[in-house]
Amino acid sequence: MLVDIGCGNGQFLGVAMQLGWEAWGVDLDPKAVKTAQKTGATVIQGGFPDTGLPSAHFDIVTLSHVIEHVHDPLAALREAFRVLKPGGHLWLATPNMGSFGHVRFGADWRGLEPPRHLVLFNNNSLEIALDGAGFIDIKQKPCLAQAAWFYQSSLRISRCQDPYDASASGLPLTLWIAAKLVDFRVAVSPFRCESIVVTAKRPESD
Repeated sequence: MLVDIGCGNGQFLGVAMQLGWEAWGVDLDPKAVKTAQKTGATVIQGGFPDTGLPSAHFDIVTLSHVIEHVHDPLAALREAFRVLKPGGHLWLATPNMGSFGHVRFGADWRGLEPPRHLVLFNNNSLEIALDGAGFIDIKQKPCLAQAAWFYQSSLRISRCQDPYDASASGLPLTLWIAAKLVDFRVAVSPFRCESIVVTAKRPESD
């Protein structure tokens, strides 16, 4: 059984069910909940860390770019721990303050997104938070080739353009090449990816 906290419109829930999972979702937005329920998944309206989910109920909890939006990320991680079965796994993705892109663009880096993003991590601080919430077997996962997207959005922000505007300026060739080189570099330096992707486990016995 899987639960996606911050499930949005439920697109991931639909994929999970196609793969054979019994899928649940939680989202704060009532419109998103209504849309996600059309997938056939069990979707409830709830906050984070106040999800309203049953304890020790799920084999997997997924948090895709959610933890950066909460005021108390440690309480949120403890909630994810609570709803997992002993031996269950957490999958988490969040922007990486230690990324090459943040170093390059500084205050214009796409991952900052003030005021929507409240707390951001690098790999070390996220591992400390996960450990503090009780998780073990914390593992960094390979990241996607995503530097060009982050670089393009960051460049638009630096030019006071809408980062979501597809009609706005694209990447100059030199910056596109730099982004592609970064994607190669993070293959050997995953701690410098634009996003952190980790898995962690609730111990078999607490």
